[in-house]
Amino acid sequence: RRIKMYNNFTFCGRLTKAPEIRKTNTNKDILLFSVAVQNNYNDSDGTRSAEFFDCISSKQGLLNYSKYLTKGDYILVSGELHTYTKNNVTRISVRADTIDLLHKASNNTQKESNKPNDEAQFSLPF
Repeated sequence: RRIKMYNNFTFCGRLTKAPEIRKTNTNKDILLFSVAVQNNYNDSDGTRSAEFFDCISSKQGLLNYSKYLTKGDYILVSGELHTYTKNNVTRISVRADTIDLLHKASNNTQKESNKPNDEAQFSLPF
């Protein structure tokens, strides 16, 4: 009997910069973004540190998020943890499956014409 494995990582935090679309070597579009998540405990000096998660997605529906998400937006991300080696260093990233926009950054000066309407569905499965 084989045991089924489950790799699901869900977290919420703030974008460290606007998401970026890049092309792979095979000319496929991918979305790259990084999310800062504040820890729930204080360090010895009384401050709270943060964890930073690099995220990637090749899901077609997510590419539209690059038009609306900006630095500081508070988002919920769900996906799988993925390890890879770069320059002889093993790293962990998140292969994002879904993103939910929870709150726009207060310093966002995005034009009204570029904002999705209030009835728009923000959660897109990839």
